[in-house]
Amino acid sequence: MPFAGIAFVWFIVSLRTWISASSPRQNVLFSNLQLVSGVIFTALFFASAAATSITAASVQYADSTIDPIVARQFPQYGSVLVLVFAVRMAALFVFATTNMGRVSGIMPKWLIYLGYAVGVFLLLSVSFTSLLVNVFPMWVLVLCAYLIYRARQVPVDLTLTERERGRSLAG
Repeated sequence: MPFAGIAFVWFIVSLRTWISASSPRQNVLFSNLQLVSGVIFTALFFASAAATSITAASVQYADSTIDPIVARQFPQYGSVLVLVFAVRMAALFVFATTNMGRVSGIMPKWLIYLGYAVGVFLLLSVSFTSLLVNVFPMWVLVLCAYLIYRARQVPVDLTLTERERGRSLAG
């Protein structure tokens, strides 16, 4: 789970870089909402992972008995963190990203509609099933696949040469 969180932070930063480079003007409100919701989602994701694994860590490192009530409560607490709170932050991230992608023109209409549908689903869902948690990563994968597809469509003459890269890094 730590690597998934790190990968998501990289995704946030690279997506923000792509959008700012693709758009002549950027909505500061949605840009900040995207950043903050992504960071809060990652923090809740990490807190959930810690709460879920605390019983196993206690057994491993504290040579004492574990209270059965506590052993049941921590995994439930971790599930609530993800299924109630982190999913709402994921919805806010999806809404902000979709709006930024719509304004900058990097997303096609079908992906915009999908983003708004996923955001509404994540925001209004009241289920505690683990399938709910998979909706957000699937949306991120679809967005990544589309952005990779779009990056491959960039003509070679619009990319930087090795010499230009060296000048831009030096300057």
